[in-house]
Amino acid sequence: MEPVVFLVTSLADVRKDRFGEKLHDLLDQGVAVKIIFADLDLLERAEFDHIIETLTARYDQAVTVESLYALFRLEKGAQLSANALVALAPGLQTKRVQLADGSYYVRYLKDDQIMSNDYYLKDGRHYYQVFYQNSQRQQVIFYGGQQRPRTVRNYRDDQAVETLLLNHAGELVYRFLHKRVMSQRRYNVSPASQLQLTKTIVPVTPGQQRKKKVDPQRTLTIVDEPITETAVIDYVNSRQFDGLYDFYGYVLTRFGSQQRLYVSLADTVALTTELPNQLIFNY
Repeated sequence: MEPVVFLVTSLADVRKDRFGEKLHDLLDQGVAVKIIFADLDLLERAEFDHIIETLTARYDQAVTVESLYALFRLEKGAQLSANALVALAPGLQTKRVQLADGSYYVRYLKDDQIMSNDYYLKDGRHYYQVFYQNSQRQQVIFYGGQQRPRTVRNYRDDQAVETLLLNHAGELVYRFLHKRVMSQRRYNVSPASQLQLTKTIVPVTPGQQRKKKVDPQRTLTIVDEPITETAVIDYVNSRQFDGLYDFYGYVLTRFGSQQRLYVSLADTVALTTELPNQLIFNY
């Protein structure tokens, strides 16, 4: 069987039983497996690694994991602005906190205000640093054990507003702009309270009315839910991406067409649209 590539866009993907079952099935057959960790929240990487280690513990065959940083680290990017990275003022109080697994973090305080928590792996390598403003996250810089930052995530009102993907020289290669918008999900609810999702995302316009259609068998219920839309700015080739899934499609094309592609069921429709000639399996 040809090699297999799994695209993981969130930690929820690998928490599914279906993911582990499919991974075990492929490894039992001796199929070469590569996982692309494309989750933009790099703070989820530690739990992802732990799940993969647990799932593959009984296999001699190694599973290759690629990150977005690894894929683009040698690409030429743009210089970060001078104030892109938050810097701490001198003279802050510090406190080292040892964690049970041998890792630790250094807390920086100004009076009773936490200004930053700086995390290190148990071997002393720099992992990530969280900066706070008015007790809310302002910025997270992810080092991943390297001396230079790999990604930077900026927050407003404790919500992520942008993620910066850097190369090995600390230059900006991709900027991801996150925007929270309201959407609608439509559900069919049977008298036995069995929930069936009938349609996923429907844009909501201001003042739009929710409608419920009732029949003897089912009730159509529309629920407003917030979602995150992500725009992508390319500093490598100035390519115009039509959203995050267009970017994911571009990432997958870098692996060629001679590999079987597995994506989360939640991502299947969007990626099928971006890769119409690619056979896609879901998990």
